[in-house]
Amino acid sequence: RDLLCLHFEFDNAYRFRFQDTFVELDKFNLAKNPIKEFLRLLDIMSSKEKRVEVKDTWHLTKLMFEFLKYDKEIREILKNAFLRLNLEKCKINEYDMPYCLGRKDYNFNIKK
Repeated sequence: RDLLCLHFEFDNAYRFRFQDTFVELDKFNLAKNPIKEFLRLLDIMSSKEKRVEVKDTWHLTKLMFEFLKYDKEIREILKNAFLRLNLEKCKINEYDMPYCLGRKDYNFNIKK
């Protein structure tokens, strides 16, 4: 958790991608099958990328999640952590928009 939060804190590119995509998290599907739901979100994130190099990053991340489906304890930790997530607080807000709109490497779900 700490490494993930540190990464998002200091890397705006991934933080904004997370904010843009994870608001689409379906908590019902997450409770049923967390790995499948994360793979779906990674597919969404990958589809919005404009650069192949970053799409490759999401592909490698998906491979990691494929291995996690064999670890019940990790699945439960992920499920419980993300079920508690307040998606409204994760959304891109008016303070984030100027940073997102300037990015040319990702298709955000916001209007200019």
